[in-house]
Amino acid sequence: MIQERLVFLCDALVEPLEFKGWVNGNLYVPTSERLGILPVPQDVRVASGMKEYDLHNFNKKQQHSYLARMQGTRKAVLPVHTPAEHDLFNDLMESNNTFNSQSSGPSWKLAVKVWNDLADEREGVFYKLTEQLKTFYSQWQTNLNVRQSLSLTTSVRGSIVKKARDPARAEAAPRLTNRPLVP
Repeated sequence: MIQERLVFLCDALVEPLEFKGWVNGNLYVPTSERLGILPVPQDVRVASGMKEYDLHNFNKKQQHSYLARMQGTRKAVLPVHTPAEHDLFNDLMESNNTFNSQSSGPSWKLAVKVWNDLADEREGVFYKLTEQLKTFYSQWQTNLNVRQSLSLTTSVRGSIVKKARDPARAEAAPRLTNRPLVP
């Protein structure tokens, strides 16, 4: 408001103050756009097996209901992050053919539908896009490889750790002085 009055009085004032580095939001037309939350396109929602947001069947206790409403889906679309989702992913990798095909790997178009069907039934499990499942699968595979490597090298690492933690190694270390160390 001050900036607007200064602009109005610019000709009447001698050396008026300038506001540098400040943008007056009143000089712009308001918009209804929301930054950061995009609605899921209908074709993607249908192809992924997600149900549309229904204002009439709205559950006030549902987690992330605002996000789901803005995305236009029954449940929010989020990356794999809850313990229930981690458990579900592990279960599907063990028991579901769309996730654990030995010959071709996961069939992502079907896998995302299986996931989203289960998300409709379970608490703490949210809708996923194919890209989110692929990203988590990559992380899951990396962690699996690390665990397998650790398992295969247990005996070798065990002997090294035993030698490194042997109390007899400390005998060769110099004794600490009783005097305080002064610079």
